Amino acid sequence: MRALGRVARWLAPVALLWALLAILARVPATWAATVTDLLFIAALPLTFLAVVGAVVGASARPRTAALRAAALTLGLLLGLALLELAAAARMVDWDVIARVVRGEEQHYVPDPDIGFRHAPSTHQVSRLRSDVETAWGLPASRSDRITVTFDRRGYRNPTELERADLVFIGDSYVEGDYASDDEIASRLLQARLGRPVANLGVAGYGTAQELLVLKGDAVALGPKAVLWFFYEGNDLYNDHDFENSLLVPPEVRALGWAGQRSWWHRSLLHNAHAQLRLLMFPLVPRYCPHFGIVRMGPHRGRTVLFGPEAAFPWTDFERYRWERAKQTLRDAAAFTREHGIGLILIYVPIKFRVYRDFVETPPDSEIRTWTLWPLPELFQQFCRAEGLTCFDPTEPFRDLVRRGGMPYAFADSHWSPEGHRLVAERLVGMLASPGELSGPPGRVDGPRRGP
Repeated sequence: MRALGRVARWLAPVALLWALLAILARVPATWAATVTDLLFIAALPLTFLAVVGAVVGASARPRTAALRAAALTLGLLLGLALLELAAAARMVDWDVIARVVRGEEQHYVPDPDIGFRHAPSTHQVSRLRSDVETAWGLPASRSDRITVTFDRRGYRNPTELERADLVFIGDSYVEGDYASDDEIASRLLQARLGRPVANLGVAGYGTAQELLVLKGDAVALGPKAVLWFFYEGNDLYNDHDFENSLLVPPEVRALGWAGQRSWWHRSLLHNAHAQLRLLMFPLVPRYCPHFGIVRMGPHRGRTVLFGPEAAFPWTDFERYRWERAKQTLRDAAAFTREHGIGLILIYVPIKFRVYRDFVETPPDSEIRTWTLWPLPELFQQFCRAEGLTCFDPTEPFRDLVRRGGMPYAFADSHWSPEGHRLVAERLVGMLASPGELSGPPGRVDGPRRGP
């Protein structure tokens, strides 16, 4: 009985701590989420010490048990330190290992000219977390599995194309994050037109990298028209990052995207903590504070999660980056004219711009302080000044929400299959105009079997 009493004295306080964590984690307030995160970090070593103390207290030979526990603890700390040093020395990336274990690996490979690209000829069918869920350490809310296929050049094409009448260029919206191969706009447009459409979008690219895609892989396909998607959320920042990467020698740049990740991303402790939070989500849940509740239509009452894009103000830095992006787009226009290729620019709005008037947000929500950039107007001015064909789907998206549609995924920043369908349908109408697709259609190859 005395041994049981000693065990209870060790374990009772830590049990109360976890009970407090479970309660705090369910309070929908920023302060509660912050306190929960801090207490969770403290609870892990305290739980280990409590278990060790309970084992020693229950032992018939407590002195021997204490020495063994101290040796075990020292060995664990030494092992963790060695594994952490391996991450610091870039010998191992625990984030990549954790993603592989969860089935979330991204298959990027370094490229000395363009920075990075997807690994060629990969095929994956898995239950994915959204970008917002990944950012906030939430489990996957989507129950179905998503099929993702990359061709031998590392682009999101389930079929191999040697020629293409149309080429999509852009970032993750074009690539089709959080959507299956047969749901993305490029595939839908190909089915509607009966002409080969190549998807050359890569998540994380900005306009500077996309210009390299145009001059390299895109023109080699001999397209009649290029559909270039400009995303207001991060294209300007991606350009800045890519320009900075060009300041280092090519041999250093060839280390690639993975080699330039910070130690914190590779850290064992950081990734183990994130994995533990996922495993213990039923007891200690987390939530994304950037959310709204749909207030109309068939989805009334459902929660919509937002990325933080609108949290960044429009400053002189963003204005300067837009001027740089405009010059890149001018270079693209000149290049396509020189090669007799049509060019259509498509503006990609952030999710918050589309949904802001159709959701209710908590009174203390940070979202209420967000502002929108003047980029749509600047984009249209640029198109008129350069005589370019442009399309901004913001109002069609908003109209779809009014009618009860959902052009963006509930939990992700990217388009839903419904949003991809709307974009494809609008592009069909634009491409039906005379001269946009002159000449006979190219050949659309059959589906490739397997990866």
